[in-house]
Amino acid sequence: LYQYAPNPIGWVDPWGWSPSSALDRSLGGVVGDNMQAQHVIPVQVWNRHEGFLNRIGMDGTRDKASNGLLMPDSEAKAKVIGRKVHHNGSHKDYSDLVDEKLKRISKRYSRKEISRAQARQHVESLQRSLRKKTVSGKIRTKSSTGRLC
Repeated sequence: LYQYAPNPIGWVDPWGWSPSSALDRSLGGVVGDNMQAQHVIPVQVWNRHEGFLNRIGMDGTRDKASNGLLMPDSEAKAKVIGRKVHHNGSHKDYSDLVDEKLKRISKRYSRKEISRAQARQHVESLQRSLRKKTVSGKIRTKSSTGRLC
């Protein structure tokens, strides 16, 4: 092995180094359960706001259960377990939505409109809200398939 990077054909994470593998472990995921670990605040969005998230005391929590959700990896699995939404691949619209909401909280914090503790409470509330909306199917999806978009 000369490179450690996902392969679009059928990549497997043999050493468990990907953020999703770490999150899957935090959530108690099981190999072969047809569930994928979904970061409520996606990795790319978290990385863009890492300085802010660290300042409000959330450093080291990106791959923890508080920022995760196990989601079916296909429409078929979602139907079997009674879910309206499944996760399979990227989700630009969802990431953009989360990014925008974090920007608003961060701006309020930088303007000193809210304290460090309040900013953290707002982010944690956002995480709970996004998780609840995703599980209930009230989050934006590709409506024909139910895939998070």
